[in-house]
Amino acid sequence: MSFVWPWQYSFPPFFTLQPNGETRQKQLAAWCALALAYSQQHRLPAMTVREAQDIPLFANHRLQRILCARCPRPRRP
Repeated sequence: MSFVWPWQYSFPPFFTLQPNGETRQKQLAAWCALALAYSQQHRLPAMTVREAQDIPLFANHRLQRILCARCPRPRRP
């Protein structure tokens, strides 16, 4: 059985930390749900940051987007 990606995974802004607080909370909740679902489907009880970089969960190559933990944060107005 293959993993079914949610619609957000194909939406480029999903991979960019949103500056609006309410939108960011929804975005982070969606990322949490996605990470849990992916981990359960692939039976990954834990992963390191290094391991996470090598799985498709945090890198959408079709969109040429990655979720980057070390990327600069957006500036607050």
